[in-house]
Amino acid sequence: MTFGYDSSVLLGKSRMTINDFAADLTTRLEIEREKTRERNRPLIFICHSLGGVVFKEFLVHISLQLDDCRHLAQSVSGVVFMGTPHRGSKVASLAQVLSKIVDVATLGSLIRTDLLRTLRVSSAELETISRHATLLLKSLAVISFYEQKPLGATLVCLINGKSAGSR
Repeated sequence: MTFGYDSSVLLGKSRMTINDFAADLTTRLEIEREKTRERNRPLIFICHSLGGVVFKEFLVHISLQLDDCRHLAQSVSGVVFMGTPHRGSKVASLAQVLSKIVDVATLGSLIRTDLLRTLRVSSAELETISRHATLLLKSLAVISFYEQKPLGATLVCLINGKSAGSR
């Protein structure tokens, strides 16, 4: 299964928060897993970028709703984090500065500054989500993938699985 949500910071129509995304994920899983056979099936999440933060908030959410979500909490067995900004992102911090300029020019209607604020380095909300999820993550198999070197201006083009060159 896949789970999608509108997290666009530019021209995004949604005003949902990370907590809203996590609650929506919970509801959708509840609907998909109504039958006993489905309720007992293990869940392994593969999360990219903000999705990893949403997953951690989802873990906190289902742990607080234990009576209603016991089967979900017991079914989650692993997670793969791919480029998740656990401690924030320098890109989000820079984007927030640029958003202030755009907000002045457009009267604040084009950019989701709330998501950028959450994803900046040393964000209090991001630190709270991570702190609350730490104990819950200890019982799961966790794999993390992240960049160790800046990508710079390199672009590799693949056509039919073969390199077409880079610049």
